[in-house]
Amino acid sequence: TSALALCSHYFAAFAVGIEAVWLLIALRGRWRALLPALGGVAATGLALLPLANSQTNPTHIGWIENSPLLERLWETGVSFLIGETGHVIAEAPRERYALVPAIIVGAALILVALRGERRERRSAALGLALGLGFAALTAIAALAGKDYVVERNLLPALLPLLAVVAIGLTAAGARRLGLLLAVALCAYWLAFDVHVTRTPNLQRPDFRTVTGALGPPRHGRRAIVTWKLAADPVRYYLHDGAVRMYGGEERISEIAVLRKPLATGLPVNLPPSFHQVGRVRADRLTLIAYASKHPVRVWFHTLHDLPTGFGEEAVLLDGPRSRPATPAVAQERQAKR
Repeated sequence: TSALALCSHYFAAFAVGIEAVWLLIALRGRWRALLPALGGVAATGLALLPLANSQTNPTHIGWIENSPLLERLWETGVSFLIGETGHVIAEAPRERYALVPAIIVGAALILVALRGERRERRSAALGLALGLGFAALTAIAALAGKDYVVERNLLPALLPLLAVVAIGLTAAGARRLGLLLAVALCAYWLAFDVHVTRTPNLQRPDFRTVTGALGPPRHGRRAIVTWKLAADPVRYYLHDGAVRMYGGEERISEIAVLRKPLATGLPVNLPPSFHQVGRVRADRLTLIAYASKHPVRVWFHTLHDLPTGFGEEAVLLDGPRSRPATPAVAQERQAKR
């Protein structure tokens, strides 16, 4: 199961490592019996190293370091208690939804500490050591320059921590109180699951609807300013192979901004020839369109700074590609420069 865990989630290596050390300490004097099992798991990990290395993309995970480490650890704890609760997926969670589970989890820890038998307390200590030790090792790795601390990467710590809660609620001394708390916790989590599936703001935006509102460019080339994580879906649903990342040197006639409905701020640096020509609601995003009578070169940073309400933006370009300049036109441009 440890080898399968490594194949399923690379970060399981932290949990497997803690388990291996614990076994070596608990079964000291019988190490020879452990070596075949530990060797098999270690061999699996070594065989996975080339694959893990080839799948590592530093540019794809750079966003993780944009927020403080302690804040991400806190958000992981909230996520473990209740899941994603932001207005839009990938936003910071709303801690108030985690209050009820937090109280019940605290009660479970008190029950196992005060009313649990020695065997139950020892089992709970094992689960806490594994779950919290996992989080501590990832935090140490982050401080050493390998920062991958985010909820999805800490998922291997969730199962042993849930086991601790289960031990506390089913401890021999918990009796009816433990049963009542367990039923309340499961009922709350199931109700919240229903709430999440029925709340559009807790799902990813419907980019098919969003791109349907965008439609094709009407007056030439168009720059699309949107959430960085929306860039690939927008390109996919526009069904246009000409959609590409904006380089900042093309002349454009239209600008489409996909932003959060409650985002504040105005485009203060756009060229004066651009005027707002439309504003519509597209699923959970707002589409604001600007147009210019004549194509204008707009610098990338000007578009990138347009307020969208997201942490990081992307700028796309669609519409007809510019035709190669004739030699005469090229000479004229060079002379003007």
